[in-house]
Amino acid sequence: MANLIKNSTAVSRTPIFLPKGSSNTYRNTNEFFFYSNSPEEIDTNSLADNGKWLNKVDVSGNGQIYTWHVNGLSSAINSSILVYNPNSYSITISVTNYGTTLSPAGVTISDSEAWENYINGQSKSLTIAAGGFGTLFLLQNIPSSSVYGVVARASIIKTGTSTASTATLYDIAYISNSGGATSCATYVSGKSRGYGDGYFQTINFGTVEMNSSTEQKAYKIAASEGVFSGSECSTITDPSRSYATEYLAGGYGQMFSISLPIKNNTSATRSFKVFIGSLGRFAFPFVYMENDIAKYEYISGFSYVDIIQTDTIAPGATTTPKFTLVIPAVSSTPYVIGVRPI
Repeated sequence: MANLIKNSTAVSRTPIFLPKGSSNTYRNTNEFFFYSNSPEEIDTNSLADNGKWLNKVDVSGNGQIYTWHVNGLSSAINSSILVYNPNSYSITISVTNYGTTLSPAGVTISDSEAWENYINGQSKSLTIAAGGFGTLFLLQNIPSSSVYGVVARASIIKTGTSTASTATLYDIAYISNSGGATSCATYVSGKSRGYGDGYFQTINFGTVEMNSSTEQKAYKIAASEGVFSGSECSTITDPSRSYATEYLAGGYGQMFSISLPIKNNTSATRSFKVFIGSLGRFAFPFVYMENDIAKYEYISGFSYVDIIQTDTIAPGATTTPKFTLVIPAVSSTPYVIGVRPI
């Protein structure tokens, strides 16, 4: 058994970084991932008023919606996920989990609260007639310099049935004309948008063998220098760039279901703590386990918070904490998941 830790203090650590070893990863590619982060900063040329959408993707059945932007204009803007029904029958979009982020003007915050609301199960639905449009997640009067975004799990069906159906999703920003977009905003290098090949990833790490009362060992994930070289991150296909496909650096908007076996190779019965942090500028550790959440804000780079504690483990025995990790926006990666004895 294991318990979440919610009041840990961030400290610097120098863990031994483990190679991939027997670690493996699997992504559910049967569900869509609508991802929109390019351009991250909205300017006048990105607005629907001036003929541009931020992202446009055809989707079907079940999947995830994730957007993250900052209002770079000097005035307030509005945002929505616009949905078009291309079918000859009505469709219903059921959102079973969602959360939204909208920061105070000039204050960059993570989307941790949006993720918490998502996990707690906020829901809504929308029915759209054949050939019609509908609006999801309308965010109005977003101040200048504010970040905003949406994370949502959605299901699209033919109304009155359980049959999966198709729809076209648009991510738009606008001042007064939400229906004026006819083409995609200019792509910004280093950011991603488009269609992802699944958002839910299962990671089974190799056993972390703890051989002394002082050593600390860790894995790196969600970056090219991680144990999976970034392949645990969804690939995103951008339809505006001749269908260019790239790994989603940072893994934002994804969920990682993690198994972390810990073996006590010492001669004494011990408990262990799992710590999380970043090898970049900062991190926002967020873990969901056994219907509970532990989350932390603005942890400096190269420092770590203890977030899970195991029960005592006898010499030679192994325990395997299982938890779900998300990487809130503006976290730096690679993320570090480590183990230390107590």
